[in-house]
Amino acid sequence: MMDKQNAPKSIMRRNGSAQMSKNLHFTGVNSGFETTPNEDLDSKSHENVDISDLQQQPEGQLHPGEMVEKPAEHGGSNHGDLKEGDPSQEMMEGTDPMDQTTPYVQPDSRTDSGENLKAGEPETQAKKDTNKEEPMEAEPDPNRDSKHELKDRDTVDGEFIAACNFLKDHMDNMDNPNDEMRQALVVLFRDWFRVAAEEDSLANTVSVYLREVRKATPSLLPFLVNMADDNGNTVLHYSVSHANYPIVSLLLDTGVCEVDLQNKAGYTTVMLASLTAPDGSGDMEVVRRLMELGDVNARASQGGQTALMLAVRHGRGLMVRLLLRCGADPNVQDRQGATALMCACERGHTHVAWLLLERAECDTSLTDQRGRTALFVAQQGSYGDITALIQAHHTHAGTSL
Repeated sequence: MMDKQNAPKSIMRRNGSAQMSKNLHFTGVNSGFETTPNEDLDSKSHENVDISDLQQQPEGQLHPGEMVEKPAEHGGSNHGDLKEGDPSQEMMEGTDPMDQTTPYVQPDSRTDSGENLKAGEPETQAKKDTNKEEPMEAEPDPNRDSKHELKDRDTVDGEFIAACNFLKDHMDNMDNPNDEMRQALVVLFRDWFRVAAEEDSLANTVSVYLREVRKATPSLLPFLVNMADDNGNTVLHYSVSHANYPIVSLLLDTGVCEVDLQNKAGYTTVMLASLTAPDGSGDMEVVRRLMELGDVNARASQGGQTALMLAVRHGRGLMVRLLLRCGADPNVQDRQGATALMCACERGHTHVAWLLLERAECDTSLTDQRGRTALFVAQQGSYGDITALIQAHHTHAGTSL
């Protein structure tokens, strides 16, 4: 069992440097939201959520959201896996959701006080005053950090509901929005991702938002839930990456969540979930639901990895067992021909190799593009226990080595 004290609550990693702020522009349902460099914004904008070096992290210190597929050097032993020490890259394609939610505000937009907001002016500027006491009966300021307000008051921002009501009547034009629709879409995206996609997002608040949208604009719910940023990440991608499974459960409960959507790096939410450390049986039950709803044998577009391969590489025995129970195929090969068993042999994960070999359908005779079997990989790494397991498997199956 993983040491809870060391287990990461989130698989997102911030790289510690403020990023260039960006203006958000909606580019259509299929294209999502596009961000372009603009004037400097408040450094509160979230730093890059980079995907890095999954392979060099011990289980208790893993950042599973930090992965990129790079071709392995044929002189090495890795099967389409990251080299140790590779810079953080692309599993969530680089950015925190709030790095991408700076609203594009029309020049004539006004605050509640009647002051003009300049186009592209950061809403984070308004956050400087959020620590001041405000009367509970005060009208909500649309430029105030809505997440902090909602922690105290589980109400939905009026601007968000207005945007929903406007957009529900223009669903047929989502791929070619006019300026008014774009502004409404930016509000929708900004508020939804701020409320639901951050590491400390609250399930109670998300529940309120989902309930209000379902009640006021039910036809908009599928669009909202599956809305993606310009890196192809939905709120479900972020919630899974943060191991925020209460929110994942709410999203699955909507019945309209597309769990097999791949982000631009080619990863699904099932793949991300296979690398997280769920906190208790409740979270594990949500992971099980996700895996049953999703395609556990989907392959990442860049390297052809499956969720099972990812879990195996990092010794996630609990996830490996769950994936196998949910129908994961241990014989799927990635683009370099590696199987999940080869990954276990390469990493020396004896307990994971045992889980795979326990299944009769695990084919130990498969070879990668270099002609290597799992047994050869285990012997090459001097992993005697795994070598013995594979040999015993062959003996039991009555096959030759």
